[in-house]
Amino acid sequence: MKIISFNVRGLGSETKHGIISKLVLKYRVDVLCVQETKKEVDMEALYKKLWGGGECECCWALANNVAGGLLCIWDSRKLEVTSQITGQGYLGLVSKWIVTGDLMVIINIYAPSKRQRKKMLWDEILEKKRASPIALWCMVGDFNSIRCLVKRVGQATGLYATTDIEMFNHFIAQMELEDVPLAGRKYTWYKPNGRVKSRIDRVLVLLGWLERWPRVAQLVLNRGISDQCTILMRNREIDWGPKPWRFFNFWLNDSECRELVSRTWADTEVVGWAAFIVKEKLKAIKCQVKNWWGGRNTSIQTTTDVMDEMNAIDRIEETRILSEEELQRRIHLQQTYWEVALKEESQLAQKARVRWMLG
Repeated sequence: MKIISFNVRGLGSETKHGIISKLVLKYRVDVLCVQETKKEVDMEALYKKLWGGGECECCWALANNVAGGLLCIWDSRKLEVTSQITGQGYLGLVSKWIVTGDLMVIINIYAPSKRQRKKMLWDEILEKKRASPIALWCMVGDFNSIRCLVKRVGQATGLYATTDIEMFNHFIAQMELEDVPLAGRKYTWYKPNGRVKSRIDRVLVLLGWLERWPRVAQLVLNRGISDQCTILMRNREIDWGPKPWRFFNFWLNDSECRELVSRTWADTEVVGWAAFIVKEKLKAIKCQVKNWWGGRNTSIQTTTDVMDEMNAIDRIEETRILSEEELQRRIHLQQTYWEVALKEESQLAQKARVRWMLG
């Protein structure tokens, strides 16, 4: 499923209409959620133009004195909307994903800036969720709140900001929502001067959504016609599955490898739910270990190489007295032989177990 969320700051421009329809077609979107339409009239004549072609249906919440306004458009061949839930600042679709038969609720959010009105919005949505038997919920849009102070740059913060963060995080915890893993840009809203920015747009889902579609991610697209970035939520393309990571046990006997693994795990910062964080950290470790082993592997000898060099030194000794350097080299080779032999034995045993399990 692909969902686009976009705060357009008004739908009065033909240029905006064209850009939105291009986005829908480019990413083959299933659901389009638009915030701040600033439209006080119905969208019947406009929504098909925004969709760009194909079968679609829509619903909207009109703006109040040219402020706010929400619009949802969806592919009617894939999503069957059975009812709507709506209120001041949100528009929800109670629907069935025809492709799999899953029941779900998708809510388009445009939260007010005033804290009291925002709290009323959170409380109302929480009440709707508690009354719903549906386990798959997805909330997208402009939440007008950040989750921590580092998600806002260039703007003074104080008690209001801290209280707003606490209230938003409390709402997320009560709803049992999860932040969908983020890719692309770090911030979603930019002031025209570029010095003030924050992440107020996002995608939040219930844990059941992540379990149903574990490869889902939200991508922050580049800014264009609005001071806010478009958010694309999609399941990453399914391939034949992750490539196996060949890790040999004898690597753990090398202190350099152990230190590399510990350092990479500690230094890799990932945003997302617990399983996703572990996966991404392991992916980073895989890359580092692969590079480390690739550099080491070019200089690593086999038992055959070691024995050949030892025999060569023995043959030299038959014709003359060995130098001190040659004597030390032979001692080193004798030690190296046993180290290499143990590694090769471990590697062969591990490969044999893999073949046995696969066979």
